[in-house]
Amino acid sequence: MKHHRFCFILLLSVLFFSCRGGPRNAPASGAEFSSYTVKKTITAPEKRGKLSVSLTLLAVPDRAGLSSLLREILYEGMDPDQYANGLIASLEKQAAGMDKNADASGQEWEYMEEFSALGETSDPDVLVISRVRYYYLGGANGMQEKKYFPVSRSRAARVLLGEFVEPAKNGELAVLIEDALRRYAGLEPGAPLTEGGFFENKLEKAPDNFYPARDGLVFAWDFYEIAPRSMGPIEVTIPWEKLRPLR
Repeated sequence: MKHHRFCFILLLSVLFFSCRGGPRNAPASGAEFSSYTVKKTITAPEKRGKLSVSLTLLAVPDRAGLSSLLREILYEGMDPDQYANGLIASLEKQAAGMDKNADASGQEWEYMEEFSALGETSDPDVLVISRVRYYYLGGANGMQEKKYFPVSRSRAARVLLGEFVEPAKNGELAVLIEDALRRYAGLEPGAPLTEGGFFENKLEKAPDNFYPARDGLVFAWDFYEIAPRSMGPIEVTIPWEKLRPLR
């Protein structure tokens, strides 16, 4: 009797969580990839400066369709090692030009690129890889860029925003994002975004830099895209419950 009661309670629990309608937690996708780092110090021809390069790459899994897609969107169609060698060769050429502008005391430049797989997404089928670039190649400040690449494992295809929001409702999505930006900046509801330091009061469209997280769609902007550098990189999350009417 106790055994039957336990099975009944377990069945109810499974039905409850499977029928909630929200996104599911994905397994730790980082376990699918092995990560390795390539480092090199480039000494400029006139030896008036050096460029430190660090590239953290993900080995591409040997899976039909998915491997070629990842090479295309992450490594410009190449294997990771080929991509790293080509990037270093390009930076070596840039170092020659930077050396001409360096002073006699020597100059230090930096280039960092890191790929990583996110551990939690809205669905186990969705794989999200992020790429962070930081570089200082002269001037007053270094620059940072962050890009998300969501893909479907089963379809071996990019995951598009239209899979979560009907294109006809992109205007409503923009309003939700604007509200999220107000909360990010500590503004009152309906306040002009420019009061929080943003360049414009309205978004022309949702950014294409996004990914489906466990709690909702995450949208991201780099320095200077919608706000001055002093505000840093910006990310906001639109909860799934607010997005369901837009599907």
